[in-house]
Amino acid sequence: MAEDVVLKVNELLTPADVSSICGALKKNRVRVLTFRECEIHSTDLHRILKFAASSSVLQKLTLNVGIITVLRHVELLSACIAKNKFITHLHLHGSILGDDGIKLLGKALVLHPTIISLDVGDCHLGDDAVDVLYDLLLPENNRPGLKELTLSANPRISAQGWARLAMALANCTTLRMLFVDYNPLGDYAASCLLVAVAASQNLEILDLEGCGLSEHTAQLILHLVQNHLGGLSKIVLNGNKIRRSTVNAIKTYLRENHLDTESECTSSDLDIETSSAASEATLDTISSKLKSSSSSSSSSSSSSSKTKSSDSSSESGSSEDETSTVKSFNTLDKEKKDEEKDDDSLGEELTEVPVYYA
Repeated sequence: MAEDVVLKVNELLTPADVSSICGALKKNRVRVLTFRECEIHSTDLHRILKFAASSSVLQKLTLNVGIITVLRHVELLSACIAKNKFITHLHLHGSILGDDGIKLLGKALVLHPTIISLDVGDCHLGDDAVDVLYDLLLPENNRPGLKELTLSANPRISAQGWARLAMALANCTTLRMLFVDYNPLGDYAASCLLVAVAASQNLEILDLEGCGLSEHTAQLILHLVQNHLGGLSKIVLNGNKIRRSTVNAIKTYLRENHLDTESECTSSDLDIETSSAASEATLDTISSKLKSSSSSSSSSSSSSSKTKSSDSSSESGSSEDETSTVKSFNTLDKEKKDEEKDDDSLGEELTEVPVYYA
């Protein structure tokens, strides 16, 4: 077995598989070890983590969804992390950690000299976990501080917990990517995080998808990108009811910042990705408006033609018809503006619209 990368997804790990993986780890031939939704006996997990702890080349350890399920597994992982000083990426998305688990794991992480990426999304974390993360975000002694933190789908963290985390972010000089998608942040918690982003000036990617944000928070984001953009180049806002005009304004400022910092990028690099569903809905709306406008204009033009031919003998009649035609065009213009105004306020349509630039 000469794998530089070991990837097991939705598999039942047999004793032969485990022996093969352990042998490769022992010979320092595995740089990336990934398990996701796999069935593995606790004894076999113990063996794998024991050899992983001794590896001098293992850099990325991923145990996502269904691998870490009890506190005993967390203890085994903590022992591995405490011994292995070469791992830089630890991903535990979908693990059953809870506050007790993250506290236990945190004792090893806080002393680790190389971990810069941590994924504890959907790990049943609450406010107590924030204290652990608080320490990990700030560089201290030999610890480099996190560059990437994933906290997706941890709804037990309260608004106060997010506010406390924001205080750490405000003083963090290392974090570049923050993923807090699918947390019920609301406007208050999101506002706290935005203030922290403005203070740190180092964050590059911020994922706020499906966080229950309103136009109020969107205006704060717009103010952020206008006045305190720093290194921010990508914001994800899918699943939030925000006006399209605000979305477009945020895109514009992100694009301008990217152009200023990446002057040599190609035209293809400057494309802003949008949701296909939202794009199709937008195209349907525009097409409908164009057809309506064309039909109304044609009708008005035909009516005007007939009026001129029938009223060629009467000056007063012609004047009245011209006034009527002008009024009809004014009415049409007003209707178009009202339609555009209504369209701009449709929050539901924007639940599929991402806002990011990279």
